[in-house]
Amino acid sequence: MDKIYRSDPIWVLGLTGPTLVSVSHGMLFINGSTGGNGTTGMITSRDSIYIELVSSDTFDTTVSSTLSILGLT
Repeated sequence: MDKIYRSDPIWVLGLTGPTLVSVSHGMLFINGSTGGNGTTGMITSRDSIYIELVSSDTFDTTVSSTLSILGLT
């Protein structure tokens, strides 16, 4: 409980230019950055995204985040 978890890398391919990306909860990391980008950032094709979440402080509560790229989740 109250432990930090980082997702596996999410590889982004096929973008034609810089694109806004956001997460609904947690912290967004782009290309393995050591400092988080908050909940939004700009990415380009071949970038990797990581989402870092803090687990719930209770056993019966799930923590999740939604990733949005170009308005698609």
